[in-house]
Amino acid sequence: MAGQLSLLFPLVVALLVSISSVGAMNVTVPANDPSLIFTNQTSSVLGGWQFNDTGLCGSEGGTVQTSAMEDQVTLEFNGTAVYVVFAEYDLAAMTNVTIDGVQANVTALNATLSLTSTDCQTRTLYATGMLNTNHTVIVAYAGTGGLGRTVLNKFMYV
Repeated sequence: MAGQLSLLFPLVVALLVSISSVGAMNVTVPANDPSLIFTNQTSSVLGGWQFNDTGLCGSEGGTVQTSAMEDQVTLEFNGTAVYVVFAEYDLAAMTNVTIDGVQANVTALNATLSLTSTDCQTRTLYATGMLNTNHTVIVAYAGTGGLGRTVLNKFMYV
């Protein structure tokens, strides 16, 4: 009987390890992820969302930025928490972040960083303790037409 118990012990340990690894997983969605839905994506400097993987936060996956009214990017996910990470810089504009219809505002202003800086200081707006279901996050430029930029670094969710 003692020999049978010793055979079961590794099986029980393996089962517990596999059950504990089924839990929540952190997902990072970089600014250039194709799952993001942009209202106005362009390569022009005159308006629309522009991706940049050099300069500000280049070492952290880059940024997507806009200074055009009505521009927004949408993330749809299933989980219990979401983090919206903005790159701080000297001409940051007010940005609206709406999570499941509830809106908050953020301005990631840092007078010492320009778009050509290689540093990556961030400001994060987040929601936790959400129901484990489908959610929608919308990030929208809320500046005054061309004055300042919304500079998004990434989304993360659990």
